[in-house]
Amino acid sequence: MTYHPLILADSGFLFAYYSARDKHHQQVRHFFETCTSKLVTTPICITEVMWLLSSDWRTQNEFLLDVAKGLYEHR
Repeated sequence: MTYHPLILADSGFLFAYYSARDKHHQQVRHFFETCTSKLVTTPICITEVMWLLSSDWRTQNEFLLDVAKGLYEHR
């Protein structure tokens, strides 16, 4: 599959990736495994994902580590 060079990642998409209980989790994991695009998000989206993941601080930390490693460019 060919992806666009830049994709805007919203909170629903990111939550589905980090939350195994989300019904789209497996589909989003597959996307991450195959996607070659640069993923861009916003600070507001990062805040919303943190709130959505608030029931599990370990998953929040995993998400923040990925943000810090530059997995998602944020503007």
